[in-house]
Amino acid sequence: GSAKMTGLIPFMGRQMANIGYAFKGGKAPAKLMKKVTFDAYEKQLKDGSFISSIKEETDRYLADEYCAFTCSYGFYKYFFKMFVEIYKNFDLIDTYHFIGYGVMFPSSACDNKMCKALVNEIRNAKKSIDIAAYELYDIPDLMNSIKSAKKRGVKVRYVTDNSTLTKTFNKVKLEELADIVKDDGISKQSHRLMHNKFFIFDDKKVWTGSANLTPTSFSGFNANTSLLITSDEIAKIYKKEFENYMNGKFHNDKETVYGNFNNARIKVYFSPQNYTITKEIIKEIKNAKSYIHIPAFIITHKKFTDALIEAHNRGVEVKVITDANSSKNKYSTHNLLRNKKIPVKTENFAGTMHMKNIIIDGETVITGSMNFTKSGEQYNDENSLIIKDKEIAENFENTFQTIWAKIPNKYLYRDPHAESFESAGSCFDGIDNNYNGLIDSLEPYCKQK
Repeated sequence: GSAKMTGLIPFMGRQMANIGYAFKGGKAPAKLMKKVTFDAYEKQLKDGSFISSIKEETDRYLADEYCAFTCSYGFYKYFFKMFVEIYKNFDLIDTYHFIGYGVMFPSSACDNKMCKALVNEIRNAKKSIDIAAYELYDIPDLMNSIKSAKKRGVKVRYVTDNSTLTKTFNKVKLEELADIVKDDGISKQSHRLMHNKFFIFDDKKVWTGSANLTPTSFSGFNANTSLLITSDEIAKIYKKEFENYMNGKFHNDKETVYGNFNNARIKVYFSPQNYTITKEIIKEIKNAKSYIHIPAFIITHKKFTDALIEAHNRGVEVKVITDANSSKNKYSTHNLLRNKKIPVKTENFAGTMHMKNIIIDGETVITGSMNFTKSGEQYNDENSLIIKDKEIAENFENTFQTIWAKIPNKYLYRDPHAESFESAGSCFDGIDNNYNGLIDSLEPYCKQK
């Protein structure tokens, strides 16, 4: 009944109770505490008292001197102390979504909830920040916060993909940010991607998800998901994977990191060692009973596709949102899914549908950096999470439904061009949305209406 009472609420409640206990005594009725707890909760109820929606039952309760009394400051003191202890080791998950619609131009200004949350964690780091990022462009607030952390003595280590060093920041500039900089160029499989986007703060928190450290991702121009997980256990698992990179081990050369597979709530998997799609995600799809909703950059994995078709055939509602530019990929299976009567919408906003999410039955969320492709599972360095939490699932499902509703139904049957008047704003955003070297007015599809 505590609704995961965490953060400032139990802390403030405990402080109030301690003050009342000290000045009025442990047996004194805590009228103020009752007012801000039980009474405040009851005001939110539309169907009666928190005791019962049946008025007669509530009246009997209130008439009983052993029931209807005001608890003491002593009660509240230990009441809140209990919640602090219960949730001390509870894995907190904060979620951040960009839906892609409504942001017409990418920006390097850190003026949104997701970017501010990441910068806040960097500024609050005390001892260490480990960063594994596929790419990094100049977002001033983000860059300056990392520089400041290093300057005040926080140990900053940075790992990236070798292919992005020349496109974004070269190694010399990165060394201004971090004490140690590594990339997968030393790997025998350096043509593969170090595709992660995670931070580890003080070995206590993990930031991860689909958002690259770029203006297109952190302004909301692209649709992305990021999570902040407060958990010593989860941080420890990510740290083991990070040490692989620090030791020069990438891709198939890595030592296998086994996640917390016995943890029923959050499970962590790393590509390519864990074969996350084949061994884990397909298992979740096969166990689906009601629905499977997927907002994803691209789907090409054959067994993954077959599992979705099988789920659809047994009566599970399967819906997919995919990216306009990725829909032109000859290996994309989205049209195969359509041919099997599975609803697939192709987004029509200027940015990219860059999420890698699956929501199952309102109970399970799968998310992370891994695309649902053979490369994502078997070649690249990736991280994925399987989260069993109804509240988190509802959050992800609401995001999916918001995007689904914004995409016109005509894109259930055909794919808009990523840079065209069909993709809202893409002919005026200064971005090469379909990566053909032609931007805005130079793009042939931006000359056709």
